[in-house]
Amino acid sequence: MPCRSHPGEVTVPEQRRWLGLLLLVSAIAVGASVARTARADEDEDDPEPDPDLSVPSVCAPPCPDGQICVGTRCVVPGRRPTAPPPRRAPPPPPRPQAPAGSAATTRPQPAPPQPGHAPGRAAPPPPSPSPPPAQAQPPPYPPPPGYPPPPGYPQPLGWYYAPPPPYVQPLGYNYPPPPTPKPALLKRRFLALPFLGAHSYQGTDGSRYGLGLRFGTLMGVRLNDRFSLNGELTFNLSNVTTSSTRAYSIDLAAAPLFQMPAGSVEIVLGPKFGFFTVDSKDEAATGLGTSFTQNGIVLGLNTGVFLPASATTSMGVLLAFELRRTSESCYNDAIGNQFCMSTGSDFVGLIGLTAAVLF
Repeated sequence: MPCRSHPGEVTVPEQRRWLGLLLLVSAIAVGASVARTARADEDEDDPEPDPDLSVPSVCAPPCPDGQICVGTRCVVPGRRPTAPPPRRAPPPPPRPQAPAGSAATTRPQPAPPQPGHAPGRAAPPPPSPSPPPAQAQPPPYPPPPGYPPPPGYPQPLGWYYAPPPPYVQPLGYNYPPPPTPKPALLKRRFLALPFLGAHSYQGTDGSRYGLGLRFGTLMGVRLNDRFSLNGELTFNLSNVTTSSTRAYSIDLAAAPLFQMPAGSVEIVLGPKFGFFTVDSKDEAATGLGTSFTQNGIVLGLNTGVFLPASATTSMGVLLAFELRRTSESCYNDAIGNQFCMSTGSDFVGLIGLTAAVLF
């Protein structure tokens, strides 16, 4: 059954006509837009305007064969002129060299002053931040058992690391320690010990003698501050109480000494061994006299105590013990005859006590 349309109602054929008209208008608008876009792209590729054909064309030099002069350029007929090559940018000006002795910097530099304007005072550079203090970073892993933790690594709880064993020198590499240097000698190399005092004979023969004068000296060389090698020369003037005999003796002996400091005092001790000779003379009432000479050996001991008087000098007391034995006796009579004989008498004791100075 045909469909009827009411007044004011749009039918289907009219709707189709309006739809086709709308599509046609849309296609025309899209085509115009595409044309404008293509024209704009061509203008961008060729920024230079087309030559004006109303102005006479002048090309210098003349165009070669196959090209025509359009404006002021030679072109091939039917071909658009190519765009000129882009101009190269000028090279940047050379960077000014820093004066000698100046340090390089990467900070931005102030702009140079404009001509006619006084340069202003430059702002001080900002202070450079101080580097953070170096901190020992603990290792990311704990040490193996039996080894102490390295510096900076906290010791874990419940672990105890024993100290490493002491170093033991391997066998075959036992080097002796270096020799100890000898201490410097504080005293003089030369030793002198003069003394002065009294002596006394001991034993059965000592009853005929009283106290006598004794003096002499020890002289030698110090090997160090404790020991010295010396020789002794002693004079004893005897005091004979039973007769008018005058007697004296001379001792010549080797007498080394040991010097031992004991606090503020110094003790000396040493043996002696040598020879002696005794010369005695007896005067008779007539004025004529006889003399006796005895020779023998002497053994003894010297000891003493000294107090320091200066850095190299001491003063004290020297005590001597001697044993004498006569081996030969000689008799001289009043007219000059001499008789000698060997004897083997017993030892005679002698004690000497003297004041002494030790240099």
